[in-house]
Amino acid sequence: VSDKVRQQEYEAFTLETGRKWEKTKEPLFPASTISWHDAQAFCTWLTERERKAGKLAANEAYRLPTDHEWSCAVGIGEQEDAAKLPREKNGKIPETYPWGRAWPPPAGAGNYGGKEIEPALAAGKYDWVKKALNDYQDAFVERAPVGSFAANSFGLYDLGGNLHEWCEDFYDSAQQNRLLRGGCWDINNRGELTSARRFSADQNAHWLSAGFRVVLAAAPATAPVPVETAAPWENLLAPLTPALVEQTGHGWWLKGGMLYSPNAKFATLPLPGSFASTSYQMSVKLRQLAPKEVFHVILPVGDRMTGFDLDGFSGSYTGLNMVDGRETKNLPGAVEGRQIKDSQLHDLKVIVRLDGTDAKISTTLDTHPLYEWAGPIAALSQHSGWATSPPGALAFGTLAADWVVSEVKVKRLEGK
Repeated sequence: VSDKVRQQEYEAFTLETGRKWEKTKEPLFPASTISWHDAQAFCTWLTERERKAGKLAANEAYRLPTDHEWSCAVGIGEQEDAAKLPREKNGKIPETYPWGRAWPPPAGAGNYGGKEIEPALAAGKYDWVKKALNDYQDAFVERAPVGSFAANSFGLYDLGGNLHEWCEDFYDSAQQNRLLRGGCWDINNRGELTSARRFSADQNAHWLSAGFRVVLAAAPATAPVPVETAAPWENLLAPLTPALVEQTGHGWWLKGGMLYSPNAKFATLPLPGSFASTSYQMSVKLRQLAPKEVFHVILPVGDRMTGFDLDGFSGSYTGLNMVDGRETKNLPGAVEGRQIKDSQLHDLKVIVRLDGTDAKISTTLDTHPLYEWAGPIAALSQHSGWATSPPGALAFGTLAADWVVSEVKVKRLEGK
């Protein structure tokens, strides 16, 4: 298990991959305002980088720690049932802290919301913090450089404070929010400082108080190809002709085997086939000649139709277009910032997986996790401007010219 990932390490990742992130502190401070998906992408990048450098074997990989691994690192693993969900174990070991059982925390115990935060509270900052932690003070109002406090018996720093840490697990059986462990610089509550305390958050959230550490572990063994991957890919461009696209595409055109978007509002192009009431995976190779407006993918989900916006609202937000009657920019978990910033070819993948009356929609861009949503199918709908394609049909939509699509493949998935 590593210590918290620092700004300098995360910045190297963002510079190399082009991932959006705003550095807020000096290099040795822990990296924050990072989503669970961002942390996953960092682990993938670091694994690939160190394998290429000969520092990792093919059977080794970096990932986030599991809930039980984090408990073991903080010294309570033997007191918990590894098989239980994080929510079931939340706060179940009282009066046991990362520094021991003493209360209040001894001097130098960690970076918490002690008396040092009082002047900032008096000035109106951090309105979510109601008061300072009694009988404790450290030298840092917000984050502290990694390693500023003593390590625990395993040589690990900041398991109790500085920033909450993303873990691999979902928080509970609903499988919507992800797990965070550890205290933070703004924590002032005795119960929230215990080693068994768990927190949960939307996996797309970018909290100032959330960071992560990584684990070097054995890479998962290559599993037999599941039934769902044995299904053939369907090439949805192959059946299209220039005349058919002209007839149905609201200005789209087909030339040289590639689709081009028109300079028109809410221009939709339905694709062949019906994908209603089935799970499926979609792969789209696309590029944008000039950064302008959204690339919209109309998705059948069960008996509903919904849409996914890539760089919606003039490049401000990426995510589902309409959930519970709210648009992308007003939805929790929407990914902020333009994702496609050049005219190079990119690979967008969308997986729609049905589970009874619920669904899970996950997306990647160039193999990096991008956006994920899970919830009741009944919550999904379409903006009226995009609701022009046949029920059950996949479709593309744009608000402006310059999108070029060179490949569209779909695979039907069996089971959940």
